[in-house]
Amino acid sequence: MDEQTSVVGSRLEVVTETAKAPTTDGTGAVRQTYIGRVNVVGDCYCIGVVVDRRPPSYKNIPIYLSVIGPATSVEALWAKLSQGKETSVVPDDRDQPSIYLEPNKGGLYTRYQKKIEALGVDHLILVHEDMSEPPYPSTGSDKADVAATYMLCTSDEQRLAKLGEHVRKTVKVALFDVWFDYLHREGIKRGLLRSCNGYGVEAMAIKLDALKWTEAITDGLAHKHIALP
Repeated sequence: MDEQTSVVGSRLEVVTETAKAPTTDGTGAVRQTYIGRVNVVGDCYCIGVVVDRRPPSYKNIPIYLSVIGPATSVEALWAKLSQGKETSVVPDDRDQPSIYLEPNKGGLYTRYQKKIEALGVDHLILVHEDMSEPPYPSTGSDKADVAATYMLCTSDEQRLAKLGEHVRKTVKVALFDVWFDYLHREGIKRGLLRSCNGYGVEAMAIKLDALKWTEAITDGLAHKHIALP
């Protein structure tokens, strides 16, 4: 590891302000760690990435990507991914495999960029549209019947709260906070909730299936796993 990477990877502790990224209430913070380099036009440094492999392509789709580096480098990366072109994160440890970033199409990403004056670099966050704008059934999206969204997980409490928020916007029945822990367990069991491949940050995929989430709620009430407060 060279001196520049050491500064980025060891001394820099980046806490990303996720006022526009999905967290419990839109004001949380995601602490991230150095993962590796991305080179499109010069090096930039990945400090958090989430990828998901899903049908029909089963590509290594980047869902969330956080990088720092010169403005020209991070903007070149954004442009490449926004065009649906592939690239990769290369760890400094050559024994570790590269993390391939394979967008399933162009124009997918919401971009957040901020200059870090003290370091003379820019911090860029790219968020997949399915995470930044969840296609809930009520939106009338033509893909709502098979839609999924994603959530970053910063704590157990935040994970349950964010899951509850997504399920509440998916179903048309009453949903109470005390049911969130049951929905988390039952969602995993029924294949409605699963972990994604996260590097430096944890994330989960949530199917926005109104019928199956409603069935989980009604079954929980019928078998007294949950109760009306």
